[in-house]
Amino acid sequence: MSYCVAYGCNNKKDRKDCRIKSFFGFPLKNLSLVKTWVKMLRRDNFQPSPYSKICSDHFDESCFEYLPFTNRRQLKPGAIPTIFVFSKATSSRRVLDRCLPTTSTETYAASTSTEANVGMERAEILTTMVKESNKVTVRTQTVSFNEVIDLLAELKDLKIRLEKKEFVPENIKDDTKMKALTNIFPSKSMVIEYMPLPFRFSNKDVRIIVDCTKFSIQKPSSLVEQQLNFSRYKNTNTFKDMIGITPNGAISFISPLYCGSISDKQLFLKSKLMDHLEPNDVVMADKGFLISEELESIGCKLQCPIFLKDKIQFDVAEMVSTLNYPTCE
Repeated sequence: MSYCVAYGCNNKKDRKDCRIKSFFGFPLKNLSLVKTWVKMLRRDNFQPSPYSKICSDHFDESCFEYLPFTNRRQLKPGAIPTIFVFSKATSSRRVLDRCLPTTSTETYAASTSTEANVGMERAEILTTMVKESNKVTVRTQTVSFNEVIDLLAELKDLKIRLEKKEFVPENIKDDTKMKALTNIFPSKSMVIEYMPLPFRFSNKDVRIIVDCTKFSIQKPSSLVEQQLNFSRYKNTNTFKDMIGITPNGAISFISPLYCGSISDKQLFLKSKLMDHLEPNDVVMADKGFLISEELESIGCKLQCPIFLKDKIQFDVAEMVSTLNYPTCE
């Protein structure tokens, strides 16, 4: 257990009110600095050990430096604890002196001389420590400082390079611009212009091909969220979205993420893809998209694989359509 060894200080590391405080060990590798710390403590016959600590309350703010990114506080090389509260010991001699008559001039002179001695003592200690730090720790401090400067220079260069890239999502602060990048829905003439040959012969009205994808996530702690995100198909908690591509394979639509339990039909309707479609457009999808009625209501059509259902076999037209479907995919 770490606690402060300073006189009259009750700070301990495991106390709740001391969590924001830092506890520093004695610089045992620097004997002259250790002697200075012990002298400032004013504890007779005190021998510091590797477990002896002094809390941050006894250091001036100028003694600290903060690490980049983590903002962790540490002592500067050669830092000295200077903030202490010492109670004056009452001896029999001092009690006797209090009983003797004294003039105000004598009292003032005594207090002034005491303050002067303390000031000179502190000045001598600081001068000695500056000399020692220049001899011993200046090289280490210079190396770490240069490393920090190099790291900041690399970060600055990286920031400049990222700002030059127009389509990097991290640099797009406006959500409207981000939506424009993810939902670049091409016009019908553009889709026809770049349409592959297999589509031109048999499926020239196909505007978009849609399918859903799921992303596995960590199991939520809430039971309600577990139920909403659970996918029976994947047998795990997921997020789900819908992606649309043009016949030539270019991504033209990306829906927002939804809970993994949502059906393909519900996701299609909530994504508002139908707002982009025009009459006579054909949407090609898999069997899970039961949206034929919704598309017919706006003059569009759904094209998906044909299933036997109650039939024994396909008729000729259904066989031709089924053979053409995988060719287009």
